[in-house]
This record gives sequence, structure tokens and C-alpha cells, in this order.
Amino acid sequence: MPSKGLVKCAPVLWLVLALGALAGEDRLLNGFNTEQDIKLWEWSSTTPELATEHVTEGGHCVKVTFDGSKNDYPGFSIKQAELLSDWDKYDLLEVDVFNPGDKPVSIGIRIDDDQTRVGGEDEYSTWFNAGWKALPGKN
Repeated sequence: MPSKGLVKCAPVLWLVLALGALAGEDRLLNGFNTEQDIKLWEWSSTTPELATEHVTEGGHCVKVTFDGSKNDYPGFSIKQAELLSDWDKYDLLEVDVFNPGDKPVSIGIRIDDDQTRVGGEDEYSTWFNAGWKALPGKN
């Protein structure tokens, strides 16, 4: 996600998402190999498109261009909860990211569950939040 303030050139990232369990089953969450894969997600202040550069699984990935708007949380979120309904058997989430820029890009991830929205209020203690910097090149 771009930092707040003036954005001269919108950052671009290439992504592939996978879930992994330490003892057994790995599951590809989304390799972004088709337009339908892209439509499973809601995109905010970003433009997704299929790409063939920097692919780590299958024949395609998604190229995400941030539009440089003043939105505090540009990015994407899952639209179809059944794709992520049960995280219990997984110990990690792997994200393949390629940053073609010459500066790091801040990336954040938030995972909610059914307990996050209780009576219309956010229950922050049930969220998982993490962040890191996507350095230039493959991450």
C-alpha cells in the first residue's frame, strides 16, 4: 500500500496467494490465473489485471496497480467467504509479491472471522493484523 501523501507514480505489485499447513495439506488460495479468479475479490483504489510476468504458479498472476488516491486502505478483500471459511488447519499464509519499483511498498494484511462483527460493532481482538515492506524485486 502506498504511504499517505503525494504519490507521483502508482506502485504496481504482482500477487499469488497460498495457504500452508505445517503438518500436511497445502492449499492454493488463489493463483489469479483467470478473470474469474480476479472477480472473487473486491478491489479498492486499485486496478487488477491478468499478467504473465513474474508468475510463480500456473500461467498467470494478477498485476495490481494502485491508483494513488487518498484512500487510507487501498487493496483488495475476499468476496466469497467460503473460499476462506476455515483457517484452523492452516499455520501460515504465503503471498508471492513482486515489486517492480525501486522503493519498498508497505503491505498490510487483516484477516477477520465470524466473531469480528458482533452486534454491528468490530471486535478488534479477533482480527489478525500484520504488515511488511515489499522490497524491490521478488519477495
